Amino acid sequence: MNKKALILSLIPIFVVVPLLLSFFVSHDSNWDNSYNYKMLRPQPPQMPQQPAQSNPINPINPEPGRPGFVPGNGEIIDPDLIDPAPTLQFYSDTTHTNTTAVLTAIATDYLDNAGIRWIKIYEDGQEWGYKDCQGHPTCTYVKVKTETQNTTHTYYATTMDLGNHLVQSQSITIWFEGLNQPPIIDNYLPQDLTPEVNENETLHFEVWAHDPNNDPLTYIWKLDGQQVSSTTVFDYHPDFNASGLHDVYVIVSDGKGGTAVKAWNVTVINVLLNSSCFLNFNPQSPITYGTLLNASCYCTNPEAQARLWRDGLNIDNENGQFVLLGAGTYNYTCNVTQTQNYNSASNSSLYTINRANHTIHLALNGQENDLSVRVGTLTNATGWLEVMQGATGAILYRNGQQVAEGSPATEIATLPVGLYNYTYYYPESQNYTAESITRWLNITSKINSSCSLSFVPPSPITYDMQPFIALCSCTNPEAPAQMWRNGLNVTNEIGLPVTLAANPSGYNYVCNVSETQNYNGATNTSVYIINKANITSYLHLALNGSESNLTVTYPSTTNATGWSDLNLPDITYNLYRNDVLIASGNPASDIR
Repeated sequence: MNKKALILSLIPIFVVVPLLLSFFVSHDSNWDNSYNYKMLRPQPPQMPQQPAQSNPINPINPEPGRPGFVPGNGEIIDPDLIDPAPTLQFYSDTTHTNTTAVLTAIATDYLDNAGIRWIKIYEDGQEWGYKDCQGHPTCTYVKVKTETQNTTHTYYATTMDLGNHLVQSQSITIWFEGLNQPPIIDNYLPQDLTPEVNENETLHFEVWAHDPNNDPLTYIWKLDGQQVSSTTVFDYHPDFNASGLHDVYVIVSDGKGGTAVKAWNVTVINVLLNSSCFLNFNPQSPITYGTLLNASCYCTNPEAQARLWRDGLNIDNENGQFVLLGAGTYNYTCNVTQTQNYNSASNSSLYTINRANHTIHLALNGQENDLSVRVGTLTNATGWLEVMQGATGAILYRNGQQVAEGSPATEIATLPVGLYNYTYYYPESQNYTAESITRWLNITSKINSSCSLSFVPPSPITYDMQPFIALCSCTNPEAPAQMWRNGLNVTNEIGLPVTLAANPSGYNYVCNVSETQNYNGATNTSVYIINKANITSYLHLALNGSESNLTVTYPSTTNATGWSDLNLPDITYNLYRNDVLIASGNPASDIR
């Protein structure tokens, strides 16, 4: 193979190798982007791009007569010349920037006649930059674009080598946001920058803003330095403790350091809340002296202490405590004074403590009842109170004359024959009502007797053939008790069951004992009533076995039967048909 043929066979290799080298150099570049890369960041609106051109060959036609000149063709065919078109890399450090972008074009030529004449960079189709490469095989052109407006530009590069090969790069579109401008607040509410609002009411804040660079805006509202909203609005609702001056402001930010601020100085007007006071008693009024009382006072004003008063005297120390007070009517008041945020309040109530009744006793010879003794017997009359408070006011009288006082109050004496009235008396005091009790002491030459008369069951009863028992006894041990019914001596029936006929007027019973050597006679009387029985509920009447009305078709046999659940010998049962007696007995039937 001759030299020319060898060189011609290597032309494809020499052309491909620089292209591959250009690809890898571009791929390994530290720049952010080049036309060899697919852009990954969001793109702004694109300007129409210049179409990519092939690598046209535009040689300068040699003068006629020079080797390789072909008339009408413009092509130089030199068997000894290998001159491929140059390679051109074109890229930018960014496709989205505020103000500055760096564009770089690198042209490289190879083999025979290697050399780069110039590199040009175009902006939006117009030549924007030119560099004379002075025939160097590799030429780099770096140009910086500074843009202060928000816009987009489209760029591409061209180059020509010494062989007059013209090459154009792909296009790059770059979005310039321009110099950042802060947001602008167009309007706001309230218009008054020193507004006023009452406590527990709402004041509405709102702003309208835009960004000259069309940046998205964020909003931060602050109340006294604390963030309270992140939208375009804020509703301020001060509570009842918020009176005074407060700072409200909003910061509108574009995220790039630009901000706009609107501030208000808000006066929150104090509004007094209503207070309530509660006055509770345990137990409820009225009570009786001697019972402990608990009065509790509470008010809803958290800024002041509730105060408890009784008849104008402060008794905070008794609030919620059990105390013992004397009988009387007391005026209780629970109140609280006005404070910064709350009105005053008061609640009053009367509480009554009634006098207590003294439980008093009076015994004659140790027994709390009347006493009868024979003359010459020593007697002891003693009165006392169960509660000792006020005991010095108690007095023991005999026949109206004071014989002792206090608790106990005692008189021990041997009295002559006669009837004596002992009275133990307690006069009314602040805490107790007046009380008295009386016993009779009978001094006789004989001892009095007493008789007891009782019945089982007690009167009255209803007649049902069931017996009852009469009990008669007397305290005279020297004679037996006698029992009489309607003047008839029935002593033999004492304690025994007896069945008598009904007598709504009653049977007159007398239990008595006669006077003996040492005991007086005694009598006790009582009336025992036996009402008539109502037997209606015991009666039955059945027609053909059913206790209901009956309708039959003639001729039919009917059986009318009456009977009673109360089968007593002194009762006669009759059966009537149309008021005509047709049968008697228990049961009584008519079959026909």
